[in-house]
Amino acid sequence: MKEVKINEIDPYEGSLLFREIDRSIINSIRRILISEIPSYCLDTIELKKNNTIMNDEYLAHRIGLIPFTFVENEENFRNQEDCNCINGCEKCHLYFLLEKENNTDELLPVYSSDFQLESNKNYNIKPVEFKNFKNGILICYLDKNESISLRGRIHKGVGKDHAKWSCVSNTSFKEISSIKIKNNELSEEETNKVISSCPVNLFYQEDGILKIKNEENCIQCSQCIENTNIELSYHPKDFLMNIESNGSYTIKDLFQKSLSILDKKLNSLKV
Repeated sequence: MKEVKINEIDPYEGSLLFREIDRSIINSIRRILISEIPSYCLDTIELKKNNTIMNDEYLAHRIGLIPFTFVENEENFRNQEDCNCINGCEKCHLYFLLEKENNTDELLPVYSSDFQLESNKNYNIKPVEFKNFKNGILICYLDKNESISLRGRIHKGVGKDHAKWSCVSNTSFKEISSIKIKNNELSEEETNKVISSCPVNLFYQEDGILKIKNEENCIQCSQCIENTNIELSYHPKDFLMNIESNGSYTIKDLFQKSLSILDKKLNSLKV
């Protein structure tokens, strides 16, 4: 691998530009991002009261899909089956409470931000937050005199066990396009036609010469090659990977964690 460049839209969404990397390696990183980075969700729910229109199973399923993120001490958390205790302790048991009741005549929204962490001196964890959704994920609405009371336990898991533990909403990669202009001395009409044919505006004119910018943004629509002076091919070892985190980690953290897991896998191979 010669170069990796991170292009962030925001800390939780962006792309990685890879130069001189084998397809098998970048596909391994993609698979690890989807299925092997540990994350945290409510896996066991004690439902004390639910008189909403949503039945218990549907409500529990919806809550179980909400990702949580550690503020500190994530490295010390383990599931009960990995702990030395017998019936659970503060180091392996993390509980969240949701107590919500509507005493008004208006519909009352219930968000993931309404969860309250039970007192725990070892960890600080919270539901994921989003820039455009300050209250977090909408769970349901409460009508007049409706209420929810429940207690849920955090469980650490990976995406290959259940999709709710996958840290990414979406990740994919594509080869970087290689666009060549065979003849720069195109007529004004041909130049304008090529420029207008590209939906992502890769072509521009400078001093009467047709030029290209940001090849990695090419969506490979092939509109430009209707002009015989444009040649479209691909860089066989250059790739653009798009990553959209579910809020558990930033894309920088996801990339670092995926490399760490890949490194451990490679080192475990017997020669």
